[in-house]
Amino acid sequence: MVSDLHYGFSVQWSNEDGEFVARCDEFPSLSCLDQSPVAALADLMALVDDIVIGMKASGEPVPQRIVRDGRFPWGRPSVVSFLLRTSPNLHKALTCAVALVRPSSAHPVTVVQVDLHGA
Repeated sequence: MVSDLHYGFSVQWSNEDGEFVARCDEFPSLSCLDQSPVAALADLMALVDDIVIGMKASGEPVPQRIVRDGRFPWGRPSVVSFLLRTSPNLHKALTCAVALVRPSSAHPVTVVQVDLHGA
């Protein structure tokens, strides 16, 4: 199962295609497009899962994940960013949830609210 391998997935809007494009760091030649970012990601994860199953069945080596223990192979810490448009109440709930997790200095978490309507 792909989730056991902890592959790196990303989804971005493609102006060129007019859809969201999902990519997998460990399989750079693969991508899936869809109007929904969730559907693009789900399709790609299913595709990668099928490929990994086929590779294992034929005895081919399966790619190892690129990010290990929160660091890229060249030693830089990995950074994950999510930009969400939320209500002030949801922002407060997210901030409280992060405080409960008690992130360490090795894995800092910051929740910032930006007023996009005033820009």
